[in-house]
Amino acid sequence: MRAVVLAVCICWAAAAVYAYRTHAISQSQLTRQLQDSCSGHPQLTLVNEAPFSDMFEDAKGQTKFEGSALALLQGKAWVAFDNMFALARLPADLDSSSNSNGDEPVLIGQPAASSQYEALTYDSSTGRLLVVVEGVDTGKGIMPYVHELAVQAGSAGAALVQKCPVNFKLASANKGFEGAHVFKGKDGGRYLLGLCEGNFCSSGEKGRRPGNGRLVVTKFNGKAAGAGCAWDYVKTLNIPSDAYFEDYSDIAVSGNQVAIISQASSSLWLGRFDFDALAFAPGKGSVFGFPRTDKCNVKYCNVEGITFLGAGRFLVVSDKASSSKQADRCQKHDQRISTFALPQ
Repeated sequence: MRAVVLAVCICWAAAAVYAYRTHAISQSQLTRQLQDSCSGHPQLTLVNEAPFSDMFEDAKGQTKFEGSALALLQGKAWVAFDNMFALARLPADLDSSSNSNGDEPVLIGQPAASSQYEALTYDSSTGRLLVVVEGVDTGKGIMPYVHELAVQAGSAGAALVQKCPVNFKLASANKGFEGAHVFKGKDGGRYLLGLCEGNFCSSGEKGRRPGNGRLVVTKFNGKAAGAGCAWDYVKTLNIPSDAYFEDYSDIAVSGNQVAIISQASSSLWLGRFDFDALAFAPGKGSVFGFPRTDKCNVKYCNVEGITFLGAGRFLVVSDKASSSKQADRCQKHDQRISTFALPQ
């Protein structure tokens, strides 16, 4: 009789443990499902972040930091702002507290007027930073402009080498290239991928029609400044439609992996690119949402720039939120640099 009772107790205990574990797993899965249902996609995880307003010992009189793009160079993050010509240089590791190696956050150059810098990429073949002005009226149409900067040591930062137009006409000056990536083609030429902000590279209602993103391929003509330097049009690529975004704010590349983010959709798309074929690789990409509030409202409303950090992590910069058009929750997460990780 005792043996029977003991066996029943053991079975009951095992069942209880199984039920508890099953319940715990179900609760965990349910929590993840609820979080993911906010955007219909898995959410990125915030690792750390810091507002630009708290970073610089000498802010050069600036109170607004409209982060628009960034690039990694020699372990440092270089950040462009569309409201100034100065660039920021800071440690790529936001947890780093040491300034002994000259990695302290610093503004390089004079802020001056609004720059309309919207894209930033590093050209390893020349050792230069390429920063893109969204759109300039050239007299022959509105076109993006590429400023090439020679990176210098110390606080001298980066010196302008040349300004060259991108021979691609835009619908409007404020709906131009929002992201860029420079690379060496299989023919040895310098190529630039330009990410249009609007769908169809358009503005207005057409530009907000999701899933019609465009990437413009151009090639540098090799001429010097003053001698007709330009990035000549090669072709326009359709971004895979599973990047079903209302707009497109930056592109980052690591190997053949491509990340594209959207400010309006507060999301990230991960896919692959064939640089020999100058085409997106076949197959669907993956979409991830930036973190939402407990009520599923967007709070990272102004994501503007992205770069790969490695190991499933990204650095992201945010523009200034509009106090008249956007909610308070947007302003709590604007004008900063953040590290995000892919969900486990």
